[in-house]
Amino acid sequence: MSKFFFLIVGISVGLSIAATPAQATLIGDTVELNRFENGALAAGPFSAIVAAGPVEFNEAINQPFTVDIDASSIVIQAGGPVSPITFGIGVTNILEISSLDWVGMSGFISGVSVVADSIVVNQAPLSFSDRVTFTDHSISVNVEGTQWGTGFAQPVGTLTINLQTAHIPEPSTAAFGLFAIGAVSTVLGRRSA
Repeated sequence: MSKFFFLIVGISVGLSIAATPAQATLIGDTVELNRFENGALAAGPFSAIVAAGPVEFNEAINQPFTVDIDASSIVIQAGGPVSPITFGIGVTNILEISSLDWVGMSGFISGVSVVADSIVVNQAPLSFSDRVTFTDHSISVNVEGTQWGTGFAQPVGTLTINLQTAHIPEPSTAAFGLFAIGAVSTVLGRRSA
């Protein structure tokens, strides 16, 4: 086999090792929840450690809300046991989930996709995609003028926010990839001598 073949294989292996991302997750992260009314803190800050399975925040913000955070998504539910809950027009209500710092690899939120189920929006913006904003490490949801749940048959509304993230590889991963390339190059250099 030619030296060129081994060089290509060595570079491919080195780059694939360097490009293999560590598993980043919110599981194990400590996050905060706040609710703001007209710009003033109305409830919070509440903090919880994200765990697989249980709801992190259950009616902590003086409203019938639950907030369940998973490895890369947030599910917010609101409503009563038999009737929906309505947030009036004219009172800005913002839910803020912050300190979203990934465990396993540093990163930041680069985008979100939003799915609303059984939530009626009574004022602009009419889409929840326009009501969810984000920074590198937080999500804010504007719930003003919304009704969570559509009636007795469906008293609870659900908002699912899927986080799109960008992660920064650890220096050791990149260094290992470069080491692999150097080692293969050294071996190939010795064979040709």
